[in-house]
Amino acid sequence: MDLVIVGSIGYDDIQTPEASGSDLLGGAAVYAGLAASHHLVRADEQPTRVGLVSAVGDDFEPHDQMVLEKAGINLAGVVRRDGSTFRWSGRYSGAMESVASILMLNGGFVHPSINSEDVHPDIEPFAASIPQQSLEMPDLRTIIKAGFGFGDVNVCVVFRKWAG
Repeated sequence: MDLVIVGSIGYDDIQTPEASGSDLLGGAAVYAGLAASHHLVRADEQPTRVGLVSAVGDDFEPHDQMVLEKAGINLAGVVRRDGSTFRWSGRYSGAMESVASILMLNGGFVHPSINSEDVHPDIEPFAASIPQQSLEMPDLRTIIKAGFGFGDVNVCVVFRKWAG
């Protein structure tokens, strides 16, 4: 194999201004594997050149396995376990999140973090620091905005108030 990808295989529930979908095949390993499979094309009679290492639950659909195999991805490193496949949900509003970050910097406040009432047990000790309502922060100088997009196009942007 020319490339082995270790990462998540999951199902996504996604909402955008244009459309929404549920139980969509997703995860970092899936998107990286599908992208790589287009660039590491197999010659006739040659073994698969892209492999995944991950885990799925007993609810992982045979159709989704076929999608990956049809793309030429070797799934020998994917383990099926009892329980559910990893699930993720998100809502995308495009560049408006960046506009909101700049408005917060200029206005000296932080928007509430909606849909964050049910936090992972590992971050439970920090749950009180997640704003549930708008916070006035007149000395706010820097905002770091993480964005998680389709096809696992992830980005982290730092906005800093101009001091000049």
